[in-house]
Amino acid sequence: MFVGSDQGAFGSLRALSEHGLRAPDDVSVVGYDDTQFASHPRFSLTTIAQYGTAMGRVAADLALERIKARTEAREWVSQPALIERESTGPVRLL
Repeated sequence: MFVGSDQGAFGSLRALSEHGLRAPDDVSVVGYDDTQFASHPRFSLTTIAQYGTAMGRVAADLALERIKARTEAREWVSQPALIERESTGPVRLL
């Protein structure tokens, strides 16, 4: 299960638990953001790190470049990283 935020992923883990399911035994769960809570010692969440500070810096630099030089828009692609932790397991074929 991929959830759009780490906070939502933790909510999903709780809902799964309330229905008798466990991660990663029954369902793998992946969050997004790599918040400080994702690496909690009690249960660490697999997540996607998006490096928001770097994205903000590049966005500001590109905006200033456009303002100063009236340049054409440019595309920048971030390099997110998968941080594998305890909430995911191997793929099982049915």
